[in-house]
Amino acid sequence: MVKAVAGGGGRGMRIVRSADALPAAFARCAAEAQAAFGDGSLYLEALIEQARHLEVQVIGDGSGAVSHLWERDCSLQRSHQKLIEVAPSPWLPAALREALLHAACTMAASAKLRGLTTFEFLFDTRDRFFFIEANPRLQVEHTITEAVTGVDLVQAQLRVAQGATLAQLGLTQGQVPAPQGFAIQLRVNAEQLQPDGSARPAVGTLSAYEPPAGPGIRVDGCGFAGAVISPAYDSLLAKLVVHAPTGGLDAALRRARRAAAEFVVQGVATSLPLLASLLARPEMAGFQVHTRFIEAHAGELIAASGAPHRPPRRRRPRSKKDSPRCAPRCTAPSCPSKWRPARQSRPVRRW
Repeated sequence: MVKAVAGGGGRGMRIVRSADALPAAFARCAAEAQAAFGDGSLYLEALIEQARHLEVQVIGDGSGAVSHLWERDCSLQRSHQKLIEVAPSPWLPAALREALLHAACTMAASAKLRGLTTFEFLFDTRDRFFFIEANPRLQVEHTITEAVTGVDLVQAQLRVAQGATLAQLGLTQGQVPAPQGFAIQLRVNAEQLQPDGSARPAVGTLSAYEPPAGPGIRVDGCGFAGAVISPAYDSLLAKLVVHAPTGGLDAALRRARRAAAEFVVQGVATSLPLLASLLARPEMAGFQVHTRFIEAHAGELIAASGAPHRPPRRRRPRSKKDSPRCAPRCTAPSCPSKWRPARQSRPVRRW
């Protein structure tokens, strides 16, 4: 695996399966990394097939005291970028979890970590794990850790930067709450899934943006009707986060499916159909997935989601003379407009 030193979001990364392909992959990754991060430096790491990607959230106050806030499972990815994250990991055995958390905290303590850092690992098919990187910043998926622990990571990060200790924050390891239930984050991106499992950015103007709401639902988004989506920026439109404190992973998945179904985005193709297809997969019940799951099942996922997904287009009446009093999106049988029926009201949510 060729990876960018300053990389993130899947940029500047290529899988190389033969020595002959290395020069071209190296050149492409260097150019992509230079354009994205201003740093074309690269490194190589062993490729782990069908890997599971787990990460540990750690906080330290600079004195050598560190605490973990449990782990997140980020195995569902496309184009080397996370798409669905779950906290805590639904499949991780207790002994393996303890070893993983200990490894992350050991590294953090040796560096006298001050602030928040995510330590990322890959698991192979024999449940061996390998450290791949540490990100000394707030991750996109920090929301699910906040949901299951009740800890405001943004506030904690700022307090540590101001000199507060973990004891003063009530975040020594013994004070960190155990995870309450499960939380899932869905990344709603402006993009289309391609047959090879890659994603192509979608551009255009949002004609509708209606995020879901209700108990156990959080949406961090930047969309609004009239927003112009440009390919010059990251494709992320919103983070849809659901939390089920009871009922196990099944309850969280049900809430995620309902919330995704209620999320209305029109005018630009999004990852919502793909997310709905993934949430309906039987493998999700135990989160039996790996980092190349989407790529391996791209054809099935595209078929299930009706992809390539295109937002509905409104057709104007053929002539005003034929329907002088026709209301927008009229459903009368004689109306020649053929517009789609209006969305009359929001569905009643039952939690």
